[in-house]
Amino acid sequence: MKASHIQFAKLVAVTALLFCSRPGIAQQTSCKPDYFTVLDFANEPSVWSPDLSKRIRLLKDLTIRVEANGKDVGAIKLPYEDDEPVNTFIKWSDDSGAFYVLIGSNAIDGQTIAYEMLGDELRELQAPKAVAQEFAKHHSCQTRGNNLYAIRWEQNSHQLLLMAEVYPTSDCGREMGFSEGYVAEAATGKILKRYTSTQIEAMLRECWPDKLLDGADNNTPRKAKDK
Repeated sequence: MKASHIQFAKLVAVTALLFCSRPGIAQQTSCKPDYFTVLDFANEPSVWSPDLSKRIRLLKDLTIRVEANGKDVGAIKLPYEDDEPVNTFIKWSDDSGAFYVLIGSNAIDGQTIAYEMLGDELRELQAPKAVAQEFAKHHSCQTRGNNLYAIRWEQNSHQLLLMAEVYPTSDCGREMGFSEGYVAEAATGKILKRYTSTQIEAMLRECWPDKLLDGADNNTPRKAKDK
């Protein structure tokens, strides 16, 4: 092989290595969110956007603060009521334009909120509320309500895939744990596509944090503490 060909091959290899090791590449290609427990709030960690221009800071008072280009653009008080956060998931969209926060104040519940960045302002997205309302028209636990899990962003920050679930306890009757999936326009909440329980739960397994799966040989999401 000629020397020029050898040098070109080396250049290609080095370029590929640098691209694969760039910060944020794994975050952009994975649907898995950053996962935090109650103990993490004491350390006040940050979740950076894929383009590294924005970050979300988790604070000790269960508030998250959002910064853009080093400027504070707003705070969101997480609705944990009197319970401490057990699970908190945060995921930026690939285009760094929006993020969701999935929170659980006990081991078997989950609720989702989502926001988009408009310059230096935050605006709440309507997809979570719209999906929750649509699902509740047909399936609901009268005693405990329903869960709402964010699965992944689609079309950058334009669409959000969510799973609505009847609360999974026996006092919710025959529909306990029943779920359906929805793709909705993030900003307006318009329902674009629906998935069956089997379909959406498979998607949930793909995007669930590794720490909450039931072991290497079982990809079942662990939403309850072996109850």
